[in-house]
Amino acid sequence: MGLLGYLLTKPDNWQVMVAELVNVTKDTKKPTGREGVYNIINELKEKGFISVRKNSDGSTDYTVYD
Repeated sequence: MGLLGYLLTKPDNWQVMVAELVNVTKDTKKPTGREGVYNIINELKEKGFISVRKNSDGSTDYTVYD
């Protein structure tokens, strides 16, 4: 729920970037690496808090719901 709370504090036009999320957790009590961030995103996706759309240019769009 920590990552979801963090994402929900961001403005609507803010873009989710995994590298930035890894960096944000770097100095916390529980640092999360790249794979960990993807695992959390996948869990939030399964629970319906995030939808993921892959674009034809290879980029990914994330939409976060509360």
